[in-house]
Amino acid sequence: MNKIILLFFTLQLYVSVYAQTMDDVYAASEVVWFGVDYSKIKLAGGQYSELDKIRDYYFPQWNYRAIDYIESNYKGKIQDKELIYDNGAAIARSSLVNPQELLWLGPRPGPLLEQELQEIVNLCNSPENQSGVGLILVANYFTYKGADSGSFSAIYFDIASKKIIQIEEYVGDGAGVMFLTIWDKPLYNSIKQVQSDFVYRSYKMQLRKQARQESK
Repeated sequence: MNKIILLFFTLQLYVSVYAQTMDDVYAASEVVWFGVDYSKIKLAGGQYSELDKIRDYYFPQWNYRAIDYIESNYKGKIQDKELIYDNGAAIARSSLVNPQELLWLGPRPGPLLEQELQEIVNLCNSPENQSGVGLILVANYFTYKGADSGSFSAIYFDIASKKIIQIEEYVGDGAGVMFLTIWDKPLYNSIKQVQSDFVYRSYKMQLRKQARQESK
């Protein structure tokens, strides 16, 4: 009998941990921002110099600039949800890559596989934020020299279980002269898309709820 009770509660815990959906994201009052991860980015389409500087200077700078952009344009929120900033692990992971392995010599790269994204999410550990909804941007690639564009995957996940709730890929053109500012634009574009997706998806969810209520 005790084994049956234990199995029941184990099953209930499993269901509660793995039942998260985008509805949980909408319902959350806070979302933990786990930063911008560049640990698996592919640099394609040109001659990239100072690879050590890209890793050691630009990767952390883009993390800080992303926060500045969110604070300046969205008051530190995604719609009505307060962001808790916790990007230290993303900066640390990005600092450990072998710069030579960033170079991509083949055709235009695509986004990272879900398995690769899950590996990154599995490392989003934080003593201060051990539960709730997490959001991380993962850089997929930059293409350079005449076809400047950058791709990022926005990943919503349950912090406790590390279960991925939703993945959205965003591609934006680079612009500017300096290396730092060229790749600001696709990063900022991804943040804008995250904001607009919240508006659209929340609106669609409200329509579905309204339709269900009217059908009762």
